[in-house]
Amino acid sequence: MKNKIKKTTLCYLDGFLIIGTIPFLTKFDSGIVHSLLYFHKIIYYITIYLCLLLFIGSTLKGDKRFKLPLSLMVFFIFMFIQSVIFSNSKIDSLCKVLILLGTCVYGLSLIKRYKFEEILKITIWGGIVINIVTIYFMITNPASAFEPYKEEMVLAGSFPTKNNLATYMLFSVIVNLVYLRNSNSSKSFKLVSFGSLLLAISFLFASGSATSIATIIVILVIYYVNKLLKNKLNLVNVGILMTVLLYITIKLQSIVGAYFTNFSGRDLTLTGRTYIWDAIISQVGMGLIHGYGYGTFWGYNQLLEQSIISKYTGYIGGVTVNGAHNGFLELMLQIGAIGTLIFVAIIIKSGKKLKKIKDKSVFQFSSFFYIYILIYFITERSLWNMGYQTLFIFIIIILTLNDNYKKNSMLTEY
Repeated sequence: MKNKIKKTTLCYLDGFLIIGTIPFLTKFDSGIVHSLLYFHKIIYYITIYLCLLLFIGSTLKGDKRFKLPLSLMVFFIFMFIQSVIFSNSKIDSLCKVLILLGTCVYGLSLIKRYKFEEILKITIWGGIVINIVTIYFMITNPASAFEPYKEEMVLAGSFPTKNNLATYMLFSVIVNLVYLRNSNSSKSFKLVSFGSLLLAISFLFASGSATSIATIIVILVIYYVNKLLKNKLNLVNVGILMTVLLYITIKLQSIVGAYFTNFSGRDLTLTGRTYIWDAIISQVGMGLIHGYGYGTFWGYNQLLEQSIISKYTGYIGGVTVNGAHNGFLELMLQIGAIGTLIFVAIIIKSGKKLKKIKDKSVFQFSSFFYIYILIYFITERSLWNMGYQTLFIFIIIILTLNDNYKKNSMLTEY
């Protein structure tokens, strides 16, 4: 009885922690909501520091039951050293790296305590809460729930922007699809999951995000084509290849620009993002090699940041942004080209190992998620130290690279 109560309590706590990494309460101007978000941050910090203490203790004892893959350890050691050497605010950078490591180890603890299907189920319950909040916000505050885009009003809900809503709803579609296809749970919860899936799809289309809508189509096409192949593809390589091809296409704008605009309804600047990339590359230059410390570029290098803004802002209507709007470029600003290459090498290795994973849920979710996140990297930032996307990147990497967990998950052929 005590174990059941303990497990249930931990399950609710994990649900609270995971849902709090999703920015779906941003527009609520309420003391109760602000207190809830503050409470979540405190509980999250306590949890990851306890996980870190457990991880350090297990490592010192040589206990292999609670360890990270060697490549992830190398990545974090590099980040600590790089931030000490190059960050203008070493304490801030090291604290952020520590929280990122804590998020990774928290992902390890989830794998240790739950079957992967249970992690998906907890995530679905969180999605149901977000769907309810989105509907409530649409009804009570429609002026804030919708925002203008291309002469029409699109749904942003209580997320910061419609793109934040769309990327989360795309993630929710992936989670529910995988769960419905592979779970052996009760019909009643499958019905709940199906309802959550329908709402996520509806909100995704209401957001008007062509990128997210196209992404789900690309995910499904690539997955099912790969399923038909005798020699399975490394889906990470596919995602990176798509990124490279897009950059090449952008460089050939004078040749293919008109065709791209006619096909997609957008120009090849991707809503001005390519001007931001060019400004960063031209102004930062060799600084992209060594980086400026994890989490300590924007807001920490004012002169350099102002030179970047002055370079691109005239092209995008005087708007300024605090970010590279590109996941890999953002990583280069923070941990440099070497750190970024280490990260890319890890996910490529993870993609290679993924081909051998036989647990249906793990294989399908990881396949969908890797394509999703690599497309997301093309236009947005990456690797927030407390974000839901970051948490699931680490969960997938650990599941695919750590033999202790792969053995437990190899259950049935996909």
